[in-house]
Amino acid sequence: MRLYRTAELELKWILLFLLVLLLGLYLVLRHPVDSPIAREVSLEQIRKQGVLKIVTMNSPATFYNLRDQNSGFEYDLASDFAEFLGVRLDVNVASTYTELIQKVKDHEVDLAAASLTVTEQRQAELEFGPTYDTTRQVVIHRRNSSKINTVNDLSDKSIAVIKNSSYSETLEKLVGNIPDLSFEARDHQSLEDLFQAVTDRDLDLTIADDTLFAYYQRYFPRLEIAFALSDVESIAWGVPRGTDPMLIQEMIRFFNQISENGRLDELKARHRGYLDGYNVLYSPYFLKDIRARLPELRELFKKAASQSGLDWRLLAAVAYQESHWKEDAVSPTGVAGIMMLTQRTAGELEVTDRLDPKQSILGG
Repeated sequence: MRLYRTAELELKWILLFLLVLLLGLYLVLRHPVDSPIAREVSLEQIRKQGVLKIVTMNSPATFYNLRDQNSGFEYDLASDFAEFLGVRLDVNVASTYTELIQKVKDHEVDLAAASLTVTEQRQAELEFGPTYDTTRQVVIHRRNSSKINTVNDLSDKSIAVIKNSSYSETLEKLVGNIPDLSFEARDHQSLEDLFQAVTDRDLDLTIADDTLFAYYQRYFPRLEIAFALSDVESIAWGVPRGTDPMLIQEMIRFFNQISENGRLDELKARHRGYLDGYNVLYSPYFLKDIRARLPELRELFKKAASQSGLDWRLLAAVAYQESHWKEDAVSPTGVAGIMMLTQRTAGELEVTDRLDPKQSILGG
């Protein structure tokens, strides 16, 4: 009898062990060991927790922090969507596309708001909301370098792009079809790093979205677009596969609303409007003046800003438009100095010497 009870007890322990083993196997299969247990991504859960979690990238086209305030086209869009849902916004910033996509796949966030191009490879990993913008992939090279007009001209060139980007996906499809075409996919370099490498002649080419390059071109005036590598592509928010359809439906309602009431156009104008009138030929002179002239005037602008309550960079920008920071500037109409004051205005402000930088800046 005692042996029977002992055997029965051992059998129970064995069954319990097998049950735990099967449960563990189920969890491993459902949630791989290299990722955390997935949180539910549903409209109900977002509203219950009162927070919309997004992941984005740090760039002038998506998200950045200026004077301790978050800004950027994607940030403003996501903020509006959070308000639309009646919740607050929680922002995660990924340093690479690999990290960004993994956070979405692991359900660490509700969506990726990072100007993501909708590609075949990404559609296999994520689901996407409605298209709210478009772009084209373009080949970027140094001005006055060898002519590059078609994909066949990419042969035997040193090319690097961001890993897991739409650019690497496009080049992967071209490799094998174009003789001597090869490229590096770099995981821990930004577009800015790659633009600098092309500027320094460490690379022949890189690839970028034309909408992104428009932001960076003023800082890299030696670069230009060679040709378009892709047709027009859709941009949309990415969500984990299996996401609650109600959340995607709310995205559709949201984008329909801001398209109809003009809010989407307003955000595009706010964040991109200043790009339209840009003349790249002015950039080298502007960057040279920043290095040569601005350092001597910086403290004067800051002192004037502290007295006026304005941002010193705004004052410096106005002064540059007026005189290119030339203290002895004089126009044919008689206005003079860094802030180009008229004689009458100078008299009213008790500025005795319009060509004196301190008096001119404080007066201005």
